[in-house]
Order: sequence, then C-alpha cells, then structure tokens
Amino acid sequence: MRFYKYILFYCFMSVSLFAQQGINTTLPNPNAELTLGSTDKGMLFNRVKLVSLNSPKPLSDTSLDVGVTVYNTNVTGDLTEGVYFWSSEKKWTKIYSKKTPTRLTNLVGYFRTKSSIEVPYQQSVQMKDLDFEYTALEDGVLFLEYLMVAYVTYQPGNATLQGATDALFETIITDSTKKEISREYCAISPYMVVPGDGNKAVTAVGIYYVNVKRGEKYTVNTFASNVYAGPNANKFKNMVGNLVGPNSNYQSSLKVTFLSELTN
Repeated sequence: MRFYKYILFYCFMSVSLFAQQGINTTLPNPNAELTLGSTDKGMLFNRVKLVSLNSPKPLSDTSLDVGVTVYNTNVTGDLTEGVYFWSSEKKWTKIYSKKTPTRLTNLVGYFRTKSSIEVPYQQSVQMKDLDFEYTALEDGVLFLEYLMVAYVTYQPGNATLQGATDALFETIITDSTKKEISREYCAISPYMVVPGDGNKAVTAVGIYYVNVKRGEKYTVNTFASNVYAGPNANKFKNMVGNLVGPNSNYQSSLKVTFLSELTN
C-alpha cells in the first residue's frame, strides 16, 4: 500500500515540475513555460548562417515552424547580422529597434480649382474646389499648402481706368461637432490693373498646420474676399481660382499632407 502511495506522490510531483520551468529561479512565472532568472547572464540564440530571407536553409524546410528564432551571422544580400524569426509569410523577419524616432508621412490629397471665380467688391465667396473632409487614422499633424491665384479685370465700360484691388484668402477648419479649431489667412494686397496691360496673374502662398486626433473627422473650407477700398475699387472685377491664357493655365491649389506623431 505504501508503495502505491509513493507512486501517486511522484506522479503529482511530475505534474507540478513540468507545468512551468525555471532556470536560476524558484518562482517561475505561471504564464510562461520557461522563466530565466539570472541577473548577470543573457540568453544565447543558435548561431546560423542564413542563405536568404525567403529560404529556411540551413534549417530543414520540411519541419520549420512559425516562430523559430535564430541569430544570423551571414551578412549578404538582404541579410544582416542579428536575430531573425520564421514568419507565417514563409520568410525570415528581423527583430530590430530603430536608432532614432521617426514620423510617417503620407499625401492626403491634391486639390485644384476648375474655373475662375469672381469676388464682388466687399464680399466673400467660397472656393468649393478646395474644400475637403478628412478623418484622421492616427494622431498627428495635418499640413495645408496653398498656392492661390488672382487677377483683376474691368467691369464693362471702365477699360480706361487704372487702379488696384486685393484678395484675402481665409481657411476655416472645424471638427465633427462643427467647432472651429483653426482659422488662417493669406492675402494679395494690393495688385494693379493698367489699361491695355491685359490680365496678369498674381499669387499668394499659405502654409498652415493643425493637430489632429485619431478617429476625428475634420472639414476644411476656403473662402476668398475683396475688401480693398481704393479709388474705383468697385469698377474692377476681382477674379480668383484659374487664369487661362493663350500660352498658360494657372490654377489655385491645395496640397494636404499628414505627418504622424514620433514613433520608436
């Protein structure tokens, strides 16, 4: 009877011994199959000379499981020295850390005006071709780069006048609750119209940025206004957007770029 008790005791002992294993520790982590407890030693991976990222060799290509990890010593082609694991994509993937933090950049969109828009004296018009909505995929910064084109011509019957006018461009950015989070301006002021000199394009550049949050939706609207109060200001036609000539086609445009937060 005592003999059977010993057998039963050792059976229970074997279960407890093989549940978690520890090296240099008496308290292996219950969630780990193997716990290393040394405070002054490291773990040494098998040194192998890999052939290429897509070849399991020199390991067996018939029994190589996903997750097998080695230390490659062969520097050739796409391979460098370091720790690699065999992935579900049937290739070696290197484990590494970036030396310096980086930002991810991507072009959100490039918008251009399709026609000329008259901006009546002391009024504002919306440049709808440059409006857009954006939902942030992650936290970061949205950069807006405007190139605005304007020119002035005459109202009927005033072609002999000389004068000046202006164009003010306004960008309003709101979030999904319609709350305004940014309002920016750029201007061309003043610019001249001279009899017999034709329509000459003038330009303004506006570069703005706004911080965005992941999952938040943003709306960007652009407006142009004419507020110059010089002599004969209401006798000219102030135009923005496009200027199409015999040998040229100028368009107002907006380039939108997203820049992520720093990642390690």
